[in-house]
Amino acid sequence: NGRVPDVQLTLKPARTLSVTVKDGKGLAVAGARAIARTRFVSADEATTDAAGKAVLRAPPDAPLLAVLAMKPAVGLDCANLQETEPPPPDTQPAEPDKTSRIELVLNGVTTMRVRVLDEQRRPLAGVYVGATVQQKSGTGYPLPLGFLDEFHRTTDPRGIAEFTMIPADNTRPVSFETDLPGYCSPPRCSIDPTSGRTETVAVMLRQIPLTGRVIDGD
Repeated sequence: NGRVPDVQLTLKPARTLSVTVKDGKGLAVAGARAIARTRFVSADEATTDAAGKAVLRAPPDAPLLAVLAMKPAVGLDCANLQETEPPPPDTQPAEPDKTSRIELVLNGVTTMRVRVLDEQRRPLAGVYVGATVQQKSGTGYPLPLGFLDEFHRTTDPRGIAEFTMIPADNTRPVSFETDLPGYCSPPRCSIDPTSGRTETVAVMLRQIPLTGRVIDGD
């Protein structure tokens, strides 16, 4: 009948996260971007102060996927929480100053490059390239970085996409996917940080139009 149903919103005290960000020498990192991430959206974002601290707030009933911090040329770290259910009631802060505390360490960054070529080994410009970084702790979960522009790139006229925010202390392979209309995407290519390599090549094949006729069995 076109009537919009009533929606009820209930306000509850926020879940508070106290984040401390340091570098590899244990020094506070000011100006780092700190983010609390749920499965679909960022719940909150803040910038660390001179002491490397930031306070993030999230809905108490929203399972948190991760809390991460990053700063260009300094590093990226992530507490991969992977909560599937809301935290138990007894873990919720009873007072505003009672918080969950998370410490993240930025240990530098590595630049990785993907060179995309066609079947004649010519560079392809304008190719989308996305990077997937595995959790540094070895849990097997990919780091939830898909919402960050730094992990989505487009190849330049040389056919190169450059990623400058790969954590330097990451020891697990970084995989890359490619996409360009009119071309077939190859299987994901990857770079193993322990190999000493920082560049990989993806070859895309031009799609060929096919026409035909479909008939039934009769």
